[in-house]
Amino acid sequence: MTPRMRWLLVAAALVVGVGAALAAGGGLAPTRSAPLETFQRTGDPRKIVVHVVVGLDDELAGSSTVEDARTVAVTVRVRPPAGRLFGPPVFRSLVGISLPVVVGLRDPIGDRTVVDAASGRAVAEAGIFQIPREPPVDLAEIGTVEKGSFRSGDGVDFRWREFTGKTRALSDFRGRTVVIVSRTSFSGESKMSVQAVEEFLRTAAPEARARVVVLVATLAEDPLRAMIIRPSPSTFPLLVPSDYVGADAPEIFRLSAVPVVWFVGPEGAVREHISGVPASPDDIARGVAAAR
Repeated sequence: MTPRMRWLLVAAALVVGVGAALAAGGGLAPTRSAPLETFQRTGDPRKIVVHVVVGLDDELAGSSTVEDARTVAVTVRVRPPAGRLFGPPVFRSLVGISLPVVVGLRDPIGDRTVVDAASGRAVAEAGIFQIPREPPVDLAEIGTVEKGSFRSGDGVDFRWREFTGKTRALSDFRGRTVVIVSRTSFSGESKMSVQAVEEFLRTAAPEARARVVVLVATLAEDPLRAMIIRPSPSTFPLLVPSDYVGADAPEIFRLSAVPVVWFVGPEGAVREHISGVPASPDDIARGVAAAR
């Protein structure tokens, strides 16, 4: 093949690739299976943590399992951000990271072998998983706020849809105090507010923790960057879509207002709020006391 022919083939491939990207630009990019590196057991026999290799800009698209008496075949699917013109998977895979992902099982893991469903390869076990400072992504725990669902009449309210398809609403927690923290991965001050809530939950009396629900709203980012905090079972990580964080959004979802903490009383009214400055554990304790 002559050099001229090789260049013509390369040019044709680029035209086809760009055309396909333009055609798909308005919707979700196709998914692919992420390779599994290792897995770890957790304190729950029906949950394991698998470590998968993903590209730096990939988004999680879901996970699934096929189980039998001897094996658990796991698939974790990822996709590039929608509308990307360049950067097919072959390029993004050159700069990859290892991501821990929680996978729920139908039956306890027992002594079964974990298998990468795409390759059929057995996945090595890496010991018991210890929850780090920033825990793994558990897609089932993440809810996406529904744009336009915010109401502020007889108490504030909004809805979110979890990855499993279940819909929840702020009003589901009437009768309890709700702390809502908005944050982004690039705001150090909002991280301080989240850490203040974590410290409050860690040090508060059990009966005080039982009365509090915490919603951590991550603004305009993908599920890999959702903040999941673990000190209390009554914590819910939320994603707020990028088209719902502008100047016309409610303060708690407004990107320009971060960091924001709202304290919603049992009847649904916002009793206290902290805006524009990071909150301390004492601020959180005072806000909870004022709202209950």
